[in-house]
Amino acid sequence: MRIFTALAAACLPTALAVYSDEAYTVDYHHALLGLPEASNTFFHPPYIGSKASLIYTLSEEGVLGAVNPRDGALVWRQILSSESGKSRVLRAGDAQDTLVTAVNDTVSTWSTTDGRLGWERVFQDQEVKDTQIVEHPTDAATKDVLVLLGGSSTTILRLDGASGEETWRHTDSSTDIPFKLAASGTGINYVSLSAGILKGYKIRAASLDVQTGKSLDQVTLSTEANAPEDVIFVGQTSAPIVAWTDSKRSSLKINVVGHKEVASFDIKSSSKPVDLVRLHASEKPNALPHFVVHYQSDDEHWADVFHINLKKGIVSKAYELPKLAGYGTFSACTVDANVYFTRVTPEETTLTSSASHGRLAKSPIKSFNVPGIVTSEALLPLQSASDVIVRSDGTFAIRTAVLLSSGDWISIRNGVTDWVRHESLASIEEASWGSFELRDNVPVRDLKFEEDTDIVTAFIHRIRRHVEDSGYLPGLAQNLPSLLGTWLENFVTPGAGTEAKNQVFGFKKLIFVGTSNGRILALQHGDQGRVLFNIRDPKTKDPKAEEPLWLRLSNLYYNGGARGTLDLEGASSKASILEELLPKHARLDIEVPTPRVTANPNSRAEFVEEISYGLHDNRLRGYQRAVETGRQDADLWTFSVAPGYTIVGVSSRLPDERVASIGKALGDRRVLYKYLNPSLVLVTATNAAQQSASFYLLDAVSGAVLHSANHGDVDVTRPINSVVSENWLAYSFTSLPSSIDGSYSSGAQFVMSELYESPFPNDRGPLGPKSTNFSSTLPSASPPTYLPHVISQAYLLPEEISALTVTQTQQGITSRHLVASLVSTQGLVSIPRQMFDPRRPIGKDPTGPQAMEEGLMRYAPFVDFDPKAFLSHSREVAGIKKILTVPSAMESTSLVFAYGLDVFGTRVAPSFTFDILGTSFNKVQLGLTVVCLVSGTLGVAPMVKRKMVDQLWRAPT
Repeated sequence: MRIFTALAAACLPTALAVYSDEAYTVDYHHALLGLPEASNTFFHPPYIGSKASLIYTLSEEGVLGAVNPRDGALVWRQILSSESGKSRVLRAGDAQDTLVTAVNDTVSTWSTTDGRLGWERVFQDQEVKDTQIVEHPTDAATKDVLVLLGGSSTTILRLDGASGEETWRHTDSSTDIPFKLAASGTGINYVSLSAGILKGYKIRAASLDVQTGKSLDQVTLSTEANAPEDVIFVGQTSAPIVAWTDSKRSSLKINVVGHKEVASFDIKSSSKPVDLVRLHASEKPNALPHFVVHYQSDDEHWADVFHINLKKGIVSKAYELPKLAGYGTFSACTVDANVYFTRVTPEETTLTSSASHGRLAKSPIKSFNVPGIVTSEALLPLQSASDVIVRSDGTFAIRTAVLLSSGDWISIRNGVTDWVRHESLASIEEASWGSFELRDNVPVRDLKFEEDTDIVTAFIHRIRRHVEDSGYLPGLAQNLPSLLGTWLENFVTPGAGTEAKNQVFGFKKLIFVGTSNGRILALQHGDQGRVLFNIRDPKTKDPKAEEPLWLRLSNLYYNGGARGTLDLEGASSKASILEELLPKHARLDIEVPTPRVTANPNSRAEFVEEISYGLHDNRLRGYQRAVETGRQDADLWTFSVAPGYTIVGVSSRLPDERVASIGKALGDRRVLYKYLNPSLVLVTATNAAQQSASFYLLDAVSGAVLHSANHGDVDVTRPINSVVSENWLAYSFTSLPSSIDGSYSSGAQFVMSELYESPFPNDRGPLGPKSTNFSSTLPSASPPTYLPHVISQAYLLPEEISALTVTQTQQGITSRHLVASLVSTQGLVSIPRQMFDPRRPIGKDPTGPQAMEEGLMRYAPFVDFDPKAFLSHSREVAGIKKILTVPSAMESTSLVFAYGLDVFGTRVAPSFTFDILGTSFNKVQLGLTVVCLVSGTLGVAPMVKRKMVDQLWRAPT
């Protein structure tokens, strides 16, 4: 029996990479696609013969993905390109398990089931304007791909659907602007635009032979379109058509490609001008030649349904869909040969057949069930894609994917919201931490104010704070039973009471984010990144004034330490949203990431004046600013880089960063004193012509250069990240390919530098006790000129870093870790800073007890990442651009929030959770043990007392 027990124990792992009770619990991940584009979003079966469909989209962020329509889960995705202003096209052939994408200069095919790449063609110096799918001449299961290229010349290619090999090529020698392709079962049509003699554009439709690509015929149409945007549709239905409007959107023109006749229809708006005209048609070759045109003004929307006479090439209006107030969307879906139109408004979803105007189905919508949306804000449907199923009893099941004005992508099934994807989070521009603070915890901001002001003002401020806090006593007393119940539940049941634990331990913080589509959202870090609210971003009165997001956040949500109110754009009154979100005994505090340095923190007279800096015209300038008024004085200093260099990044120490020790203790008990300067600023500049990067460490008070470094053979097109903390700085970059043994390789480099007051232990240098006073504002008046002693070392990393930051704790006692986002692995890794210690001995192992006690390791140029250090575990966190950290209420733990394409949050404990009991700790057993000890003590006490009394009465022997 003992042998079997020993064998079983030997099979157990000696260490666990991730605690099973914390993985995927303390962290959260929003895998996003970005805002879906209307023309590149549709339902499609994942394989031939499938009765169910997936939602496929190519988003504005250049991400191709498939979404499960049942729960909104991401099935797969491929990140293609996020360059703005470039063409993006997604096509899917009928009865085909392959998708075709055209992004920038690349055409690719992808498997609909798992997103695997089939083949890829890159066209140098040419942009893919459009792509279409046509039937293969010999293989019915494979469909060929048509490609329209623009550049120095216009080219139409036919590529084999299975291999991507070129079948034929047609070159257009005219100077027309290539626009779109329109293909059908009978032919291929190429549509281009040419400038008119007086104004506007002419549309030229050329017919090409399907088998050879030779030009057959062409038709030129005179239009009233003043811009390419006025051509609203070119594509294939059962018959290829082109549709356009005039610049005022007062008339609609439709032409069946290959015919000279142009049908004209008036667009009649009730009051306000038409803002949007959009055509929806089925692209299945066997569908009825019917389509719908959607009109949208500022206060109403409606649609017209059109039919095409295939023999005569005539377009006629079949019927009208009535005008309704507000915004709405339309989408087309084909079942067999029948075409159905789905209409979505904030009130209802209706289904109409293309053959008749009668409603086939209607589902009322009480409200779009979107978390975090303010009830006073009207959610507007902007675009939709639908899937219709005809049941055996003749009824219909309708599922519609709708993009709302809030940036949320939702699914509506028969009028009920099934799921919500917060796709606006894929376009975060700025983020800022906020936190719930219990009223019995005095904010650091208030304590600092009372410490730095005079005694009378501090006393008045403290009395006012106590009076304000007394107003929360009734609410605290009212919530006390529920809090005690929660704590008791957490005591009895391990893992319960997470909400109260997160709040007490400081894990329940908020992240305020601002997106590029004009939204401000608040995420709750302690609750799996749940969206608390999503509001429109109130712009400044002057649209030209680019007010920083953090300033708008601080003005919106923090008002002198009291609970804030949200001023909604367009609302006549303020909606106190945070009153509902915050506990009655809590307050909201916001971290304001402003780059500012106090001019003289020891002087009370200069406390209101701060030295700040900003980047303007490729120069970093420092200026003095009044805190209360924000007034900026003349420049104090200006830093310019060498000609040919461009400043690409500025990093600084955080204003409230805590440092636990002023020196580094060596193994022989001597001390290297750290160069601790709260005004350190690291400037990164690159030179594309010389392929080099320079780094300058500045004193933000005086603008003096404290340290500089230059690196050659740098790939300046790749991310360069930097971080400054305590007395050290670090940065990473990607080197250009270099020849090693005849082969070329490139790599990611990481440089760490530490700053000390002197190269000698136990020496303060110019800042020693015998030295004169030193001034940052007048460094030249403090002889001798003082520069820190810098020690640097460079390392090679296994892959490129896209974002870099350092952990923070409340007192700075816990060891610091570097948190990095990896490009290839698409994960977040936490690396101990000691791994990059520049004092690691080179070419020898640390010997002697003193070196061993200091914890130094032998220098190795290559640093690999421990798999146990990955914070993202097995998740693929894609497109991370920035990482934020903030201390929690526990010294051992730092909170991490990363954003870019995806959103990821977690908490890390660089020195382990030495001040927190784990969820597996048996609190019941501890309580019973204490009860037993107390009971035993109380039971034995009388016996001991009686024995002592008996001994006193016992006669001496």
